[in-house]
Amino acid sequence: MRSSEGARSFITSLASQLAEKHHVCGPEWLGNEREQKAFKQYAKYILNNLTSTFKQIAQLTIKDAYHLRPALGQHGDVGAFWEQHINELFVDWNFTDALTTIQTGELFRGFFSHPALATIIVEAVWPPTGKLYRSFPSQGADLDKLIAFSVTIARWALDSLKAGRQKDFSTAEYRPIFNLACQRIDNIRDGHYGPTQLLCLDNLVEDLIAMGTAYHNHYQ
Repeated sequence: MRSSEGARSFITSLASQLAEKHHVCGPEWLGNEREQKAFKQYAKYILNNLTSTFKQIAQLTIKDAYHLRPALGQHGDVGAFWEQHINELFVDWNFTDALTTIQTGELFRGFFSHPALATIIVEAVWPPTGKLYRSFPSQGADLDKLIAFSVTIARWALDSLKAGRQKDFSTAEYRPIFNLACQRIDNIRDGHYGPTQLLCLDNLVEDLIAMGTAYHNHYQ
């Protein structure tokens, strides 16, 4: 993340959104100017570490998660291969959405149901790599902002693979992705996409908590 005022604002804003929901003292604690300053400094440090972890995991997992690994023996321009398939993933949120089986047994295109997002979140948040799980209760955690953040990281990782270099995680380029993902989630929560999309999102959160708990229990 660039060391600019915009980047700092993005970092502290996102960290605050993640932390406010779970801080035991409640939002009034953030009204104390001195404590708010200390909170933002710590939040920036935490989110810088979090972002680095998410980025590393995304880069390690996206080839398999999105079927972007060329077959053994396939020679040629891998850059062209990646560019073609990544461009397809960027159409209509294909890199975040996927078919999922709903309670009726039917296949349904669920928003944010792509396994890549769940993989990035679980590996980054819970042990052995992640530490953020300590900020969330074991039941009913609100992971909406974290899902939106994983979307942003996945987009960055795909952009980097396509470019053939690790791109700068700049506010100007990636905050709009985060905002769009947040708005899409808010619209689901408000019922704009119908009850089935809301059910898919709730199921995703439940699955993340269940898998994270299983990871935590295994690595204790």
